[in-house]
Parts: sequence; C-alpha cells; structure tokens
Amino acid sequence: MQNLLSEAPSDFNSLGVIAYLIIANNQIHRYQLLIVNEYLNSIKVNLNETIIPKILDGNINEFSFSDSLDSLHRESANVQKTICFVMVAAAYADNALDEKENKVINSVFRQTSLSKTEKDEIKANAVFFTIVFISFTQKNHLVRYLNEKKDFLNPSFLKSCITY
Repeated sequence: MQNLLSEAPSDFNSLGVIAYLIIANNQIHRYQLLIVNEYLNSIKVNLNETIIPKILDGNINEFSFSDSLDSLHRESANVQKTICFVMVAAAYADNALDEKENKVINSVFRQTSLSKTEKDEIKANAVFFTIVFISFTQKNHLVRYLNEKKDFLNPSFLKSCITY
C-alpha cells in the first residue's frame, strides 16, 4: 500500500462513494472531512472540483450512490484501493462504525475487483491510519492552542494559581 494516497481517479464522480459513506448515519464529522481533504490535497484536487460537496449538501438526486458505484467500478484496481481506503478511514473517523456505514462499505467493496485479502488489508490499514491521523491532528491543534495561550503557561502565573 505504498503511496496509497497518491492514486487519483480518472473520474472524480467515483469519489461520491466517500460522500455517501459520510452521510450514511446522517452526521458529518470534522475528522471525516479532514481525511478526505488530506487525500484530495495529495492528488492536488480541490474539494469543490468533486461531487462530494453536492452529496454532503443533500443533492443526492443529481448523482446517486449507484452512479458513484458505477464510476468506481470503471477505475483501476489501485484507484479502487485508494478510494476504499479513504472511505474506510473516514468511516472510522467518527469513532464508531455503525450498521449504515458497514452497509455502504460492503456495497462498495462488492463493486470493486479487490480480493478479500486486499479488502481486509485496507480495513486494517485504514484503522491504523485514522488513529494516527487524528492523534497527529489533535497534537498539532494542542500545540497551536498552547502557543496562543503563552501567558497562561507563564511560570509565574502558574505559581500564583497554586499558591494560596
């Protein structure tokens, strides 16, 4: 799975499966969008150049889940792996893989040419990636926050807080 996030689809409509996964449980989570943006940035594509925002905004009549599956089916095996990886990572980013998300994942996996071993590998690597990605993102957010609150971390201020 080397350079997995560098595989760009030939048809950006195949990315619709990721959006349908995100809205499967009627919730859109920040980390899901961050993971999708990480992938899109790696292939130098702006989110607004894809079908994803339209689906997230509820315009599902414009491009159906079935249309997304058809587009994905026409992609190469490497692109299918990449899109499935991003989709599964996004599924785990909301801290719980529910029945609706599992249904989307299983529907998407059935439309790919991937073997069971490849699907299992994608799931395992996506879980690990999501944990690392969220931890790294939270750490960077904490560092930025602490840098903004330098006065709060001033030793004399801290000393005054614990001295009574």
